[in-house]
Amino acid sequence: MYIPSVMIQKVEHHLVEYWAPMAPIVQDSLVQKQIIVLVSHPSLQIARQCQLVIHWHLLRIVISNSWSSSVAYSIINDAISNALTSGRSGKGCVVVFATGNDYSSTVGYPANCNPDILAVGSNNRNGSRSSFSNYGTALDIVAPGENVCTTTTGSNYSTSISGTSFSCPTAAAVAALVISVNPNLTQKQVVDILEKSARKVGNYAYSTTSNRLNGTWNNEMGYGLLDAYAAVSLAGGENVYFNDQTVSYTQTVSGMNIFSQNVTVTNNATLTFNFIQTVIINPP
Repeated sequence: MYIPSVMIQKVEHHLVEYWAPMAPIVQDSLVQKQIIVLVSHPSLQIARQCQLVIHWHLLRIVISNSWSSSVAYSIINDAISNALTSGRSGKGCVVVFATGNDYSSTVGYPANCNPDILAVGSNNRNGSRSSFSNYGTALDIVAPGENVCTTTTGSNYSTSISGTSFSCPTAAAVAALVISVNPNLTQKQVVDILEKSARKVGNYAYSTTSNRLNGTWNNEMGYGLLDAYAAVSLAGGENVYFNDQTVSYTQTVSGMNIFSQNVTVTNNATLTFNFIQTVIINPP
């Protein structure tokens, strides 16, 4: 990966210009130090770490990362942690990583280095985990990443390209949609929404799991398949009222706060409330 020095100088100038009121801090900040490292060190991983630093300092909302490293770097860990906690004026950037394509039962690095990262694996059109998609205890959700229709080089397109690198930006885009309808959400709240609204697809046993608080979870599928409509609905509904209803088929109600009373569930149906802050249910 070649990055012209003039480009680095432009980025450095923009950072100093943008953060002029904080000049004393910036002069001794991780941003300046890692721009220097980028100039003197051609390593791709160092360059990517620098990109993370630049993104959150430029107030990026969601950072999509379709890359991995065979070696763990403390400076990458620090950059991710800073983005998660200090981005968006303290609300935190949503940091999304692909789990990797190593046919492994362990999520790759850096997707596995911080529990607040949204680690995204790949599923196929049948609702099953893609065979190449890394999975395991750090997996959060899955999104389409197998036989994707996409443009390629030479003004062509393909319908047979696969990888968690496609799943990751799909989830990042939905995270951005969630924030677009509710900009006050913190990084954690956005991730909670994506996880709570995920669909339980495939022939997998989703179960209650320690340290997995946003619903049932599976080792190969995480919380399930990314669901853009459900996630945006969950984020956009400040107060949702579900009253005086008879539910005869499986149904999900989503909202920031849900208030429900006088509801009867019949015919062996299931009624699920997806909420972020509050749910109050008054029986008939």
